[in-house]
Amino acid sequence: MKVSKRKRLVHFAAACIGAGAVVILGVGPALAVHDDDLFELGPGLGNDGTTTGPEHDITNILGDTVLTNGPDWADIFNASGGVISLFGGNAAAFVKDDVSAGNLIDNTVYSGGPSDKNKDIVADWTWSSSSVPAKTDISNAYAYVVIRPSDGHLIIYAGVEREDPSGDSHIDLEFFQNTIALDEDPPCVDPGEQNHTCSFTGSNKDGDLLINMDFSQGGSFGGVSIRKRHEGVTNNYDLITSLGTQGCNLASGTLDADSVCAFANGAPIDGGPWDNFDNHGAVITTVQTNAFTEFGVDVTEALGTTPCFSTVQVKTRSSGSFTATLKDFALHGFQQCTASATTQIHSGASVGATHNAPDIQTQTVPVGTTVHDKAIVTGTIGFDTPTGDVTFNRFANGTCSGTPASTETVDLTETASPTPSTAGVAAAESSSFTTSAAGGLSYQAVYNGDTNYPTPVTSDCEPLTVAKTNSAVNTDIRQGNVNGSSVLDTHVGNNTTVVDVGTITGSAPGTPDPTGTVTFQRFANANCSGTPASSEDKTLVADLNPNDGTATAVSSTYTTSAAGGEFVSYKVIYSGDGVYFASTATVCEPICSFANSPTLP
Repeated sequence: MKVSKRKRLVHFAAACIGAGAVVILGVGPALAVHDDDLFELGPGLGNDGTTTGPEHDITNILGDTVLTNGPDWADIFNASGGVISLFGGNAAAFVKDDVSAGNLIDNTVYSGGPSDKNKDIVADWTWSSSSVPAKTDISNAYAYVVIRPSDGHLIIYAGVEREDPSGDSHIDLEFFQNTIALDEDPPCVDPGEQNHTCSFTGSNKDGDLLINMDFSQGGSFGGVSIRKRHEGVTNNYDLITSLGTQGCNLASGTLDADSVCAFANGAPIDGGPWDNFDNHGAVITTVQTNAFTEFGVDVTEALGTTPCFSTVQVKTRSSGSFTATLKDFALHGFQQCTASATTQIHSGASVGATHNAPDIQTQTVPVGTTVHDKAIVTGTIGFDTPTGDVTFNRFANGTCSGTPASTETVDLTETASPTPSTAGVAAAESSSFTTSAAGGLSYQAVYNGDTNYPTPVTSDCEPLTVAKTNSAVNTDIRQGNVNGSSVLDTHVGNNTTVVDVGTITGSAPGTPDPTGTVTFQRFANANCSGTPASSEDKTLVADLNPNDGTATAVSSTYTTSAAGGEFVSYKVIYSGDGVYFASTATVCEPICSFANSPTLP
């Protein structure tokens, strides 16, 4: 039987009161963190899904058999701490640590140096391999992230087991946006160095989340505090809210009710499928009263943003002071908040990030085509739209190899806002580029990351083939020199000097001036038949308007016979270059000459 949320509130309040705790319940139209549809937080139904089953109305580790109240820790993790299912969640981490009771050594503990405190930066922390008292010894801890479908809020649930619930203890869970790690593999041992200590890698960042949990003398739950990393303030953290006892917060200021909840087990419970430990380091299967605590935090509500936490750290303090020396710790990777980047090559001039056009990468375009690149960056569902910029690299080859021909960085523009079920999208376009040579062309874009997406993302290489283009070959026979009048298809007098002029013009506007050579073939007949009387190559010369796609070559002069009539004809062949295809021979250009005769029409 499914029990309504209103009835569940009654059960949950009664259980907490029965355990001797004061309940602080948020009042509102719906539950937030303490939401059965997301996770079974705090006292729930029995493990068989009824109000009479084992551990009914007790904060516990085991989920019910039909997930009536949503998943619990034993539904998410198996005996070795591996994830069985995320049940629609975003990430989960099971944090195990060495047990150092008796003569055992914990491979990862703080060294106890002057900078091993919450207020100090990660770079100044030191660690070693040693032992710690049972009340500050971490055994098992676990965390689970859900992106709430109704509003996209990031909810973190976490649980901690204590070996010794009889004395006061102080446990912190810190969620880092940057990756935090150790400078060497545990244990921290260097036989050649006395009192050897090791260090941490990584760094703090504004917006990191720190959860402080305190347990009073006698082992009962003493309270939980939510803090946000804030460089430049006293002790480097802003206090968001605190609960002095188990339950959920009331609405206060900008924080809605039920945004923070915390509970301890009010009676012995089943320790789940994994090993649990007592204060002697012995494996047990039943967790003592108040030895298990779990909490939930609406991170988006508490911090005002939705960050991505790449690392979770569980650590203990020697006293209730926030600035007390840290003792034991364990690290674990957490969320993998990454952006993806896809790219498109568009034909035409760049018109901005919202521009959409067919993707022409891998295609072939003629020289003179104007193109630009577009990068589309997609975030992670539940997180803010990627911001920052994209660096566009254009290469003069089709493989994105070597040094880029050009590099430019362009700011991203949001093109699709995130919803609870979709990721935010941003885009950027490079400036326009007009191809000027045949061969390979390629783009590669790099998203440079931001606070939520710190890891840069490089797109695949985008190749484009630029093909040679055709050109037009125009010819003319002129009298005297290149500036003389045209005598093509006309009569000239004997002993007349002529030249042939070949003009090569690009077939599309914006193409570069042709280069290369023009071969002039002169024939001693009117129809360009047989073997040419002469053949010569002349280099093209750009005209007075560079880059207008036109160039000219002029043959050597030829003077017609001084005695008797004569037929002369020309053909022109263009060699081609890196932009233009070579041409075949042009049509035949004839003239004829007669003795003592002026040019005839």
